[in-house]
Amino acid sequence: SYAGKIEEQSVQDRFTADLAEVYKSSTPSQRKTFGEARGLMKSAVQFYDRSEYLRAIELFSKARELFAKTSDEGEKLFAEAWIGYCHLRLQHPEISIETFQRLSKIFEAKAYRSLFAQSLFATADAFTAKNEYSKVLDRARRSFVISEQIQDYANAIRCLQSETIIQVILGNYSEALAVVF
Repeated sequence: SYAGKIEEQSVQDRFTADLAEVYKSSTPSQRKTFGEARGLMKSAVQFYDRSEYLRAIELFSKARELFAKTSDEGEKLFAEAWIGYCHLRLQHPEISIETFQRLSKIFEAKAYRSLFAQSLFATADAFTAKNEYSKVLDRARRSFVISEQIQDYANAIRCLQSETIIQVILGNYSEALAVVF
């Protein structure tokens, strides 16, 4: 609860505060289900890290279903994002774009700013596979602005790298250098 309060006050991100509320008002049965779902998430991330994306999708999907049963909307959406990342790595740009565009709207409406910025960047990444460079630049720039505001410098750097790469592909070397600087 304290972390959620600080995060909401400092960067206007409600994810942790909402998660704390869900856990605070949960029943023992729901907490058991949360534990199962979080165990599935942990295993799924291990498969993701080993590039076993199809197996990871299975486990993330099971976790998403468990979170949905408990009305844990935040972690359900988080599991959906992981499924989207798996599709991104499997080179399924259409699925990734649909997933992250839908999630972006939800994350923005719920004031889940970090997840919103990350979903914008994931959408940019998916558009890269389709050579839709103006959309890549748009999403990466929007993600960068939010990432800077919430002090998520790791995501901000990813956004800058993406923009630099696209500017080089387009032959805009002075723009690429400007991004680097």
